[in-house]
Amino acid sequence: MTNSYFNYLIAIMLISSQVRVASAEWQTFKVLQTLAHDTEAFTQGLVFHNNTFIEGTGQFGRSSLRVVEPRTGKVKKQIQLSPEFFGEGIAVTEDSIFQLTWKSGKAVVYDLDTLQPKGGFTYQGQGWGLTFDGERLVMSDGSDSLYFRDPDSFALTETLKVTDDKGPVRKLNEL
Repeated sequence: MTNSYFNYLIAIMLISSQVRVASAEWQTFKVLQTLAHDTEAFTQGLVFHNNTFIEGTGQFGRSSLRVVEPRTGKVKKQIQLSPEFFGEGIAVTEDSIFQLTWKSGKAVVYDLDTLQPKGGFTYQGQGWGLTFDGERLVMSDGSDSLYFRDPDSFALTETLKVTDDKGPVRKLNEL
């Protein structure tokens, strides 16, 4: 009987020590304005910077990086990626734009003002979403992980698994 009582206490302690994570709250939205946009552009990354949109587009043979005037949708500057690359997420740092490629394992770095390529980095796996938190690049690959990278070397500095009350949150993308 003592052994059963002890097992019962252990079970109660284990159950009561489980941390419960709340579900993400549903949010509502209201469309305030509709802006002109090139319907042929397959947008994969979008950043509002200095009153313009910086847009990364995808599709093999049609991927680009462009600066767009928000009110008119007019492309002010554009550079094409090599046809073998499918452009993905972008991030803007102090003087650069980073653009991921989907399955090529390559991040291209551009000059923020001219859009001219100024370097690049390689990485393992797929490139999906990308953002800059003021210190590090944060990258997604469609899994349940966020990858924090040094913008100077693209070295991986931290990995964060994303979960909710149902378990891993997979297919993380837009950052």
